[in-house]
Amino acid sequence: ITLAIDTVLDEAKRRARAVVEEKNPELASIDEVARQVGIGALRFAMLRSEAKRVIDFRWEQALSLQGDSAPYVQYAHARACSILRAAANAGVTEAGADWSKVGRLEVKLAQELTRLPEVTLAAAREFAPHLVAQYGLDVATAWNGFYNHRGADGKPDTQVLKAEPGLREARLALVRKVKETLESALGLLGIGAP
Repeated sequence: ITLAIDTVLDEAKRRARAVVEEKNPELASIDEVARQVGIGALRFAMLRSEAKRVIDFRWEQALSLQGDSAPYVQYAHARACSILRAAANAGVTEAGADWSKVGRLEVKLAQELTRLPEVTLAAAREFAPHLVAQYGLDVATAWNGFYNHRGADGKPDTQVLKAEPGLREARLALVRKVKETLESALGLLGIGAP
């Protein structure tokens, strides 16, 4: 089937709008977010595979919030933005961060964030944008793992704003770095970060 690129882009935006409306029906900027998600999904699907591989494109996979897609990475970014907005509304800043209070989960996430420069260099050197796409997925997965972590009692144990003073500010700084790193990775691929 041969389709004009405008037809494909319109379809991407239409399908993305349905996904965005389902997740956040009250969103004021739904058209802009749907554009970013739809076009990002197409671009990411093309860039996440090595240039020598055949691309198997499926709308359901390209627009999935569950992994290996731009919307998965974009949603991780949006989640970080949401926490940063809530912190700002509560008057919480990163001042007073006590890094001695962080645990292995924070350290593991921070270590993942430090890889952006080396991944970017490798991608540029090898003409391999799929390395940046994979890195975005890796950061989103690490962030989601941190965000959704449960303690032995089954309760969330990595909450940011409800953490004790010092740890709260350190986690908030880590959330800001997650946001910036995901935004950078997506930006390097020419994908918006809603």
